[in-house]
Amino acid sequence: MDLKKDSNAVSIDMLLIVHSEKRRAAQGAHSDRPADPGAPPQRRGGLQGVGNGIRRWQKLEGNDLCGNLVEKQHAQQTQVITSYDNQGTQLTVEVHPRDAMPQLFKKFSLAKRLQVDKNGNTRPRQPGGKDTHAYPWDRSSLKSMPLDLRQFEKLDTYASQVTVKSGLEELVSDLLQEAHSDLEIVRAIWIWICHHIEYDIEAAQEKDCQAFKPTAILQTQKTNCDGYAGLFERMCSYNEFYFLTHPALFIEDHFPDNKNWQLLKPPQSLRQFENNMYHKSEFYNKGMLSAQPQTSIIKTVNGKATVTIESCAPTLFMFMLNGKQEHGLLSLRKNGMKLDVYPPTAGTHKLQIFAKGNSEIYSSVLEYTLKCHCADMDVRLPAELHQPVGPSWFSEQMGITKPSHPEPVIYTSDGRCSVSFGVEEGISVLASLHGDDGPVTEETQRRYIFQLHQEKRTELKVQLPHAGKFALKIFVKKRQEPGNYLFVFNYLICCTNSKVNWPVFPESFGNWGADKELLEPLSGVLPANRNVPFKLKLHGVAKALVKGQDTRPLTLSPEGYWEGSCSTAGCREVYVMVLENANHSFYSYILKYQVNAQ
Repeated sequence: MDLKKDSNAVSIDMLLIVHSEKRRAAQGAHSDRPADPGAPPQRRGGLQGVGNGIRRWQKLEGNDLCGNLVEKQHAQQTQVITSYDNQGTQLTVEVHPRDAMPQLFKKFSLAKRLQVDKNGNTRPRQPGGKDTHAYPWDRSSLKSMPLDLRQFEKLDTYASQVTVKSGLEELVSDLLQEAHSDLEIVRAIWIWICHHIEYDIEAAQEKDCQAFKPTAILQTQKTNCDGYAGLFERMCSYNEFYFLTHPALFIEDHFPDNKNWQLLKPPQSLRQFENNMYHKSEFYNKGMLSAQPQTSIIKTVNGKATVTIESCAPTLFMFMLNGKQEHGLLSLRKNGMKLDVYPPTAGTHKLQIFAKGNSEIYSSVLEYTLKCHCADMDVRLPAELHQPVGPSWFSEQMGITKPSHPEPVIYTSDGRCSVSFGVEEGISVLASLHGDDGPVTEETQRRYIFQLHQEKRTELKVQLPHAGKFALKIFVKKRQEPGNYLFVFNYLICCTNSKVNWPVFPESFGNWGADKELLEPLSGVLPANRNVPFKLKLHGVAKALVKGQDTRPLTLSPEGYWEGSCSTAGCREVYVMVLENANHSFYSYILKYQVNAQ
């Protein structure tokens, strides 16, 4: 059987209106856009409309596939073949024997889709005003028609499991057993190809036309763009986006030779098509609506580039600059995100943005090329600054509410700051401070933060060891559940005061929790040979004492504070201990101080 590309063929069983390959080079219109991993490879085309005449494929003795009488000597040789017309803008399915002229079958009810030209040839009806969609995209739907994909769940399961037996005719007959409308017929064929045919790169490179005939495709279960046309065109990739795609989105990476088949009002010019930002299919699959800037190349301004994305629902994002999650501040918004990027060097950089959507996997949704004329060397972000930065809907979802600092960056002139937020019941909070240099080591990351609990709020007192930029990372965990703390967000803390040199806070133990407050001493390192005053608020304890070389009791004042003092002479460590129940005889450690060497 031959793969027929006769534009005058009139024996049409099914009409699919498709987009042709986008050309540049010698023909002046070939795309050099990066390939979408979710999109079908190489050639770009797609289904935009379907003839409404096919109801069911039947194999009848002495009849064609539609039940129309034909000569019996050809009945046993009939097969279905698809073809492009000479413009490459339509797809037909034709039945004819190998070594004879094609039989001229009667067309079934395609009157609304077909018209006869001046030469008597049947052509697809040119789209009119009722067929067009407004441009730009109105955000109403990803599809070109109202569609609930849940209605296809049973059909999709069935169609994906149909296997090839004797040939194409029987395959189609089996495949359409569960299809009861034109739309379901289209869906069943599309699903089968998505699950059973892979792209044949080797044959495409060798331009082996024999490999793209329907029978060969069924045998090898491989094809390329032209071969996909032979089974249902090449818009078949495990990618739901390419099923009945809205024309205003389809124009992102498919440009037809005939502008009428853009199905857009107004239609786009080739120059507009080339200059528009290319959004991958996952951009829309993950619920994205728009992105700024709308050009793929961004020139930095004073060493900075900003990207914003609007989404239809709260979405988690991440980014990579040159393959690393560094040199940027990504903050989540209720419906989208904002990203400020600071390339570390002048030159060209690759920026990738990923979104999570409803799935558990991040997918690439945008790619930009950054052109940086001059890097801002004063903006050096900590390597441990993870994303996102600043509180958001996500931190609220994780149990952290009403933050004292809603913005992602905190500036301090004296190297100290206090951050507080509400914490839902049953949630434990953990925080750590990270800088790129200085005395902040893994052992002391939490010692520059002192955590206080008052009613349903948590306060984090932060003291910086020196000037610079630091990441204050916030983690949460449900107390009753096993496992590790989960990272939620971080703040960027900035201080330019070179005189800043705060010591660590005292080390706290497990019993230091809610309704406990330390007023003094806040420094975790005490001077030697001094009498140091202590003042704490400790609700629900029977006794409190300070233990150094000697043990000194703390007394409860009328204001509700436990107060007293302790000498640091002759000791290297000082502990604060409490007796939580008067009937108990053992004390618990809650705080530990170090004493400077003499």
